[in-house]
Order: sequence, then C-alpha cells, then structure tokens
Amino acid sequence: MLKFKFVNFLLLISFVLVLAACSADSSGEASDDASSNSEEEITIRLGHAGNGLESDPYFSYTEKFSEVLEAETDGRIKVEVFPNSQLGDLDSMMEQVNNGDLDMTAGQNTGTLATYDPNMQVLDLPYAFETLEVGQEVLSGEFGDKLKEGVVDASNLKLMSFLPSSFRHFGNNIHPITSPEDLEGLTIRVMEVPVHQEMVKALGATPQVVAFEELYSAIQTGVVDGHEQAPYTMLMINLQEVTDYFTLDKHVMNTAVTLLNEDFFNSLSEEDQEIVVKAEKEAQQALLNHVAENTESDMQVIIGAGVEVAELTSEQFREFQDVVVGPVSEYLETKVDEGLVDEMLQAIEDAK
Repeated sequence: MLKFKFVNFLLLISFVLVLAACSADSSGEASDDASSNSEEEITIRLGHAGNGLESDPYFSYTEKFSEVLEAETDGRIKVEVFPNSQLGDLDSMMEQVNNGDLDMTAGQNTGTLATYDPNMQVLDLPYAFETLEVGQEVLSGEFGDKLKEGVVDASNLKLMSFLPSSFRHFGNNIHPITSPEDLEGLTIRVMEVPVHQEMVKALGATPQVVAFEELYSAIQTGVVDGHEQAPYTMLMINLQEVTDYFTLDKHVMNTAVTLLNEDFFNSLSEEDQEIVVKAEKEAQQALLNHVAENTESDMQVIIGAGVEVAELTSEQFREFQDVVVGPVSEYLETKVDEGLVDEMLQAIEDAK
C-alpha cells in the first residue's frame, strides 16, 4: 500500500514539473512575441491639404515628425506623407482616419471636428481670443484636455494637438471692410462650420460653403465676393492673386488639429506610444515656429501682390464683438454642453 502511494506521489511530482516547464516555455514565447512586436517596422500614413513645399507649415510639421520618429526608433517607424489633398479633402481625410483607412491627418479644423463632438464648436466663438498666447495657454491646459477627452469618447479619433497658429481675417473683392456694416450684402465663403455661418449672418452677409480646394476658382469667377482665412492659408492656394482687400479683424483663432486613429495608437507598444507623442509634440512646435517666423513675410507677399490691407483699431474690434458675440453665443449654447461657453470664457480670462 505504501509502495502504491509512493508511486502516485512520484507521478504527481512529475506532472507538476511538466506543467512548470510548459508554463516557462509559454512565458518565453509570449516574451519573444512582445519583443517582436516592439521591433516591428511601422509606417504611419499621414494626409494633409498643404502644398507640401518648404514654405508650407505642414512641411515643417511632417519633416520634424518623421525626423524624430526615425531617430528615436533607428528608422523602424517611418511616415508616408500625402500632401496637397492627394487622399481627398479635409473632411474626407478626417473620416478616413476615423474609419481606420488612414492613420493620421494634420491641419483639420476644430469646427469640422464638431461633426463627431459638437463641443468643439465652442473654440469658434468669434472675437473670443485676442492673442495667440492666450489661446495657446487655454488649449494646453485643463480646458484643452477636456475637449480632447470628448473627441476620443465620441469617435475613433485621438486628438494629438491643437495648433492655434494664427487668426482668420476677412478678404473680399468689393471694398475695404472696417466696420460690421461693410459686410452687409456680401457673399462670403465659409467652411462647413455652422458657427462660422452664424457669424457671417450676424454681420449681414450671406455664407456660402465652398471646399478649400475650390476656393481660388470660386473667387476668380465671382461665385463668392470674399472669404475668411489666415495669411498662411491664403498663400497655400495663392488667394492673394484673386483678393483685392484683406482686413485683419481676428474674428476667429485659426486652430488646426492633428488627429490619429485611436485603434492604431492603442495597437502600438507603450514605448512606441511615448515616442509618437514625443515626436508629435516636437512637430507641433516646429509648425507654430514656422508660422510665427513667417507671419510678417507672409503679409509682405500678400501686400506685394497688390492686396489692400486694413488693420482694425481696438475700437473697431469692439464694434464687431458687439454685433456678433451675443447672437453666436446664444446659438452655441444650444449646441454644446451647458455651461461650456462660460467655462471657456473663464479659462480665457484666467490666461490673460
């Protein structure tokens, strides 16, 4: 009987040892797999609407993004860039990223991102930001983080960065604009952003949605009387060639965003995620530096093309605020979370 029990004991010990060996082998295989994944070669496909030339801010962005990624990973992570709307217009590229057909897109507008998260519209409240420095502080703080979280919750998009790089201004071919009354009766091209359309209506003009890629011909053929752009976006498609008057009224802070497919980001190892975030932050700064360094020369190009430029005084700026802010705020409060407009205005005050 004792011999039988001893044999059973030996069999049990042998079984446990076999299981331990199998577990060790399995663990080793898992470790090898994780190591293999972290060494996997990755290509990030990135689309944008810039012309891809060195004068384009998004050239600076994509060059720095690619440079840092390749340096940090010894060339294991690369970026394939598709400029000049090769993969479709901005709306199409945003949808492609959301669906996972494209990994990343840069130069998207906060207003069009409201398709996924209506709260993003709050950033387009006219005449809310008076300086870029205030805007950058607000968007790099708690309020900006809150908006980023909302986008992820509402879509498959990871908002990598806000790029408050310039202000949008009115351009037209009819007459100089120095008061709200000067816009009455004009047809102004706008993006497919409801807040921008409400702003133009409040100023007595007619908003007309035209794709960015079609804007040059729309102005040239008189489909629209004017448009609203940042100086550098004017130059991206040579609007200075078809614009007679440009008024620096700073009605909306031009805040582009960069978006990454959330599933793609989550599929990366933790180490690669940190590298992508680091590279994107450096690319963000490269773009902001590019715009800041070239703002004066961009304006000289616009003036040199024969465009008559007017800059509003602080009193004239207040006139536009008085006409627009009230009605557009009322509109926004019906579209975004309760209290969000006031929360942003408070964040702006705190940043001043």
